[in-house]
Amino acid sequence: MARDDVKRAYDMALITLRNRYDVKGILAGKNHFSDLWARDCCFAAMGSLSIGDSDIVERSLNTLFSNISSDGQVPLRVGQKHFMLKYLFKMQGNNQPRYTEDKNVSLSVDNNPLSIIVASRCYLGSSNLGRAKKNYPIMKQIIDWQFSQDKDNDGLIEEGFYAGWADSLKKHGNVFYTNVLHYKSLVEMSKLAEALGNDDDSKLYGDLSESVRVRIQEKFWNGNYFIDWIDSRKREFFSTDGNMLAIIFGVADQKQGKQIMSFVRENKLNQKEGVRTNFPVYPDHHVYPLFRLINMKDYHNGMVWLWLGGIYAIALSTLGLKEEAEETIKNISTQIIKYNEVYEVYEDGKPVNRLFYKSEDGFAWTSGIFVWACHEVGMIS
Repeated sequence: MARDDVKRAYDMALITLRNRYDVKGILAGKNHFSDLWARDCCFAAMGSLSIGDSDIVERSLNTLFSNISSDGQVPLRVGQKHFMLKYLFKMQGNNQPRYTEDKNVSLSVDNNPLSIIVASRCYLGSSNLGRAKKNYPIMKQIIDWQFSQDKDNDGLIEEGFYAGWADSLKKHGNVFYTNVLHYKSLVEMSKLAEALGNDDDSKLYGDLSESVRVRIQEKFWNGNYFIDWIDSRKREFFSTDGNMLAIIFGVADQKQGKQIMSFVRENKLNQKEGVRTNFPVYPDHHVYPLFRLINMKDYHNGMVWLWLGGIYAIALSTLGLKEEAEETIKNISTQIIKYNEVYEVYEDGKPVNRLFYKSEDGFAWTSGIFVWACHEVGMIS
């Protein structure tokens, strides 16, 4: 595939991303995800920031920050409070914040560190220290909430079932993906504090980030990759999300990063349309019962997601594996062009299309990550 085709796919993703821009910020999709979902918005924002669209990212952050709970939790989303009403009956809602995940079991946890990471990169990248100074007390409150989820005071966040992006899975305790974001948010908070001239806070968050990184290494690294989660025991599954972000965000060193990539190749997790979510497959008892009933138990359990392909490409590039990174971008470009749209999730090389679920099209998260990846890998200047 020629670079012209990568550029064509990039332009399609860019149009899709910008089509999700709204007065509230970056919306997740154009159908059943047409609200401002915090994690979708934050991942999509990485693409927006790579092209200089900082205004929409600031607008998104303002929506999230103005809707934090009294104790500092960033909402899961702002929009329709009850997702199933929207999914089944197309009811739009009145821009309400929601804090628990939609199964009403756990608080949603990854939105807090994601919002800190994006806010720091936005304010520092656009040199908007005035906005940073105004929102800095809110950001401290958000960080404090994160640490309130460290129930055993070891520096790592605990969470309940369905609390992360893979919200059909019964992960709980210390989840690796969430704690990588927790680490990176502390790194970014230290940078922002330094830029604002707050040396004491900069040192505090810098020291905290290093202690969290050390703790992550001690608890999660198994010699080949970082394990998925720890509850009453270590769960030795490989989860693509946290391992790729660990490489990108500096939790993994160069040697670890290459071991992780070897594991991905050996187990054929890297597909042409993206990367599989995990290995091996989670047993049924780890999956939300309704998802098993409607034939969607593989949604976060083996399906292929383009956004994971995007961060896989960035992780390869971070490790200096340029040719593999470029090949990954070309493969994702093929999928985007083939279906003339940026979809959420794929199976057998095609967007998911089952009786009870169809892959969301016009998906901001995938679009933003692909745009970001094209710039990070150097396929688009």
